[in-house]
Amino acid sequence: MKAVRNEYAKLGVENYYLKHSKDYLNPHEKIIKKLLLLAEDKKLIGKKVLDLACGSGEVTLTIKEYGHEITGLDPYTFEYYYKKTANKVLNLSFKDIVLGKLNEKFDTIICSFALHLCHVSMLPNLLWKLSEISDTLIVITPHKRPNCDMISSWVLVEEIILERVRMRVYLK
Repeated sequence: MKAVRNEYAKLGVENYYLKHSKDYLNPHEKIIKKLLLLAEDKKLIGKKVLDLACGSGEVTLTIKEYGHEITGLDPYTFEYYYKKTANKVLNLSFKDIVLGKLNEKFDTIICSFALHLCHVSMLPNLLWKLSEISDTLIVITPHKRPNCDMISSWVLVEEIILERVRMRVYLK
């Protein structure tokens, strides 16, 4: 499998997902599962969850068995996500959220391997809108960015790093 980062550089993020929306698999799925199980053990995940930029459903499939009510959201992989998880899924983008098209409330928003792809000029507005619909934001990222507490009202309360993948838990 080619490195996703290299494919982003070659095709652009949007074109990558348009091309791979029906076969995308996160190569870090095992690490994501371990991090989410740690979050579950620490009771960091609320009952009603938004799987933001849900991809192939690795977040949903990991925490579904714990009784969470999960909604996926992804403008590219929503059909593939539904096929794999049978969960409710919304065909919305980060831009759609900024424009106010997501009005449902959630206990927890989990964004795995996607928030760092949001354009830096849109990120503060996106984080503001997310803070209007949830009190908890969990970001799993292969980078040091985004650092949500530096550009929004979210407060970092926990960070766990496993094999260079970061899980940050923010409260508002």
